[in-house]
Amino acid sequence: MNISIPDHYNEIVLVGPMGPKLPSELSSLPQIAIDGGESYSSSPFLWIGDGDSLKKDPATSEIIKLNSKKDQSDLAYALGRINSPSINKLHFWGFLGGRRDHELFNLGETSAFLLNKKQTEVIFYQQTLVPDLIFLSSGQWLFDFQGDFSLGTISGSEIQMEGEVDYPLNPVKRLLPLSSLGLSNRAHGKFLIKANAPFFLIRDYK
Repeated sequence: MNISIPDHYNEIVLVGPMGPKLPSELSSLPQIAIDGGESYSSSPFLWIGDGDSLKKDPATSEIIKLNSKKDQSDLAYALGRINSPSINKLHFWGFLGGRRDHELFNLGETSAFLLNKKQTEVIFYQQTLVPDLIFLSSGQWLFDFQGDFSLGTISGSEIQMEGEVDYPLNPVKRLLPLSSLGLSNRAHGKFLIKANAPFFLIRDYK
């Protein structure tokens, strides 16, 4: 069963069980509540989960109840059914923190979701609207900011980075999964990243 999202939307919010309450700046976008994310969402059009972190009955009429004995997480199930070609930005609220295994596997499932995508980004938030971590698909990405950041990949990727950064990757470098090659860099303005597989940025990690 694929998830139907209106064609005029290019962004969607997935709300997870770690909270806090979804801020108003994101509540106007279509929302999918993932299990206990029901408590922190605002008028989601769909609830998906096995109920193990659910604190109240889903308020939406669209429900996908999963068996608790399954071979993938609730988030992985949802990502596998988001096939709308118009969606190129996903906001993940409430998926960081808590159990370390859940958090790490959420990152792995996100990387796998982006493997077959082009110019698609997934933004993880924790307590505020300042992005905590940004996952990006293969493609060409232009950034413009000043501050510390680290660059990494889970699947492995060939990456070229040039512009106003302390440590460019030019010519192209092969980053192995979670390689420290991209650890602790600093941006001073505009820079360009070209990648042939998903990668992530962690900004202002201090």
